[in-house]
Amino acid sequence: MRNTAEVWPSINMTFADLQARKANHLNGLKQRFTHLGEDLFESTWSGTICISGNNAHVFTEVEEGMYAAGCYNASGIGLAVLFGTEIANLASGNMTDSIALIQTNSDPMYLPPHP
Repeated sequence: MRNTAEVWPSINMTFADLQARKANHLNGLKQRFTHLGEDLFESTWSGTICISGNNAHVFTEVEEGMYAAGCYNASGIGLAVLFGTEIANLASGNMTDSIALIQTNSDPMYLPPHP
């Protein structure tokens, strides 16, 4: 589940930063599901995501034989699996209907330097 988003000034978070996010996750679930206990989950994840200015994705041959897929705009693992599979298909020369559809999307735009 994702219950917050923020612009973070650096790539790393401290242990205290991560603990604060874990507490925030737990608090969000407890507010919605009041009957749940304190030991609701064992671990959480917090990390960076790639977002483009127009919600577009990266799906391209960067240079001959080098392919890239990414910038999922916080869409989740399903989109990452699809794009990973299809970029492997593209690199293997296996054109699919999904690749054709993905390639109709526009290129991602940069965010302003200080969102």
